[in-house]
Amino acid sequence: MMADRGRIARNTVFLSLAHGASKFFSILLTMFATRILGAAGYGLYTAGNTFIEVGRTLAGGGLDYLVTREVADDRRDTTRVASAAAAVKTLLSAVAYGLLILAVWKLHYPSAVLHVVLILGTIVFLENISDIADAVFQGAQRMDYITRTMLLSSASIFVFATAALLFGLGILGFVTGITLGCLVRTLVGTSFLRRNFGRLSVREVENDEVRRLMRAAVPLMGATVLSLLFHRIDILMLSRMVDERFWGYYGVAVRVIDVVVLAPRILATAVYPQLRLAREKGETPTVALIGGSTRLTLVFCSALALLVWIFAPFIVHVMAGSEFAPAVGALRILAWAIALQAGCHMMVRLLFAADRERDLLPIGAIGIVTNVILNAFWIPRMGIQGAALATFASYGLTLALYFYYARRAGFKVPLWSSAGGALSALAAAIAITVVLRGQALWLRAGLSALGWLLVLTVLRVNSVKELQEAVRLLRKR
Repeated sequence: MMADRGRIARNTVFLSLAHGASKFFSILLTMFATRILGAAGYGLYTAGNTFIEVGRTLAGGGLDYLVTREVADDRRDTTRVASAAAAVKTLLSAVAYGLLILAVWKLHYPSAVLHVVLILGTIVFLENISDIADAVFQGAQRMDYITRTMLLSSASIFVFATAALLFGLGILGFVTGITLGCLVRTLVGTSFLRRNFGRLSVREVENDEVRRLMRAAVPLMGATVLSLLFHRIDILMLSRMVDERFWGYYGVAVRVIDVVVLAPRILATAVYPQLRLAREKGETPTVALIGGSTRLTLVFCSALALLVWIFAPFIVHVMAGSEFAPAVGALRILAWAIALQAGCHMMVRLLFAADRERDLLPIGAIGIVTNVILNAFWIPRMGIQGAALATFASYGLTLALYFYYARRAGFKVPLWSSAGGALSALAAAIAITVVLRGQALWLRAGLSALGWLLVLTVLRVNSVKELQEAVRLLRKR
């Protein structure tokens, strides 16, 4: 068990460095882009980039999870499996790229959004090949290679895209710079893959393997596409219901949340291979691992949520400037969803480790239908804050569904001990900020933090000891 924790800690360190550097460069790039492109320009980029994210997920087909799982189980067939997955993803990328262009054209988006999709859409091909290399190294628990690749890629994107902005090349130069940085990631990642496992090659592609992967990918493809649509449907609906400036405001709020939820994503990714191994030992060690990891993640992320709520005006001002002040209200609502999203990240890894990908389809379908209905109701009444509120409510329902389907899969994760205490503390903090609406910020912030700590103490949420153990392991590594 100590060896497993040590491996998780080591992988967490490498992933933290990789994703931390990526988000650091992303924040810097956002600071340049929002100030140079303005709210309307950044809003056009946000709309186009949202389509690209959907296209990447559609082209990915969930194959990365399959590659990671199979490499974790047996590394002997790594090149054959990775080559077959790359072939399938290249075909899907071509289909996705065409569908993106058709969708933007038929929906009559501004021409600038179409141009963004035409240029930035090429990363659908690049990133899906890069993701194969990352999936192999994740399965092999060699996160150090992922770290090197992401560091070089993030720096390249920042240099190329910032240079385009500073030279006055506008939004098209900006997305071209991003594309060049993604090309660097693909070249570096495949180079590391070739050096350690072998070259991705058409000769390694076997028809039987392709058919097997396609069959396995169908539920994953549906689940991952639904998941991304769940995360981005608010932006897509906003882009049809309000003008470009509000796309930009909401895009900044979402960018902040994407940076913050880096922490639970890293932990969930690092825990996944160990969940795979624990599953072979039976239900008890698997439930113990996922329960403790979920509890620690929820407590940590509810603290992050409180900090984001308090410092939202400062964060928006620093990241985007005073023009984006309307983003603060949406950011404060989205902040409360951080802990819920963190719990979902952890529970979805459990279902993947248990080979229960098919359960993700009903969860995703229910979540997105709920999100669409709530967005359609609240956006006309509350604008971008309505979109944020719809996201928060949908995350709560989705997290409950994950626990329900985990129990159906035979993993009776105790809801109260793993999530109840942390979420009760979060609810107390939210309630205090709502009740004291209109009061001074320092009073609302102080009392909500006090209420959060008090509930954690009264309910005896045993996470402090776990946090100290995690810190000790990280220092040791």
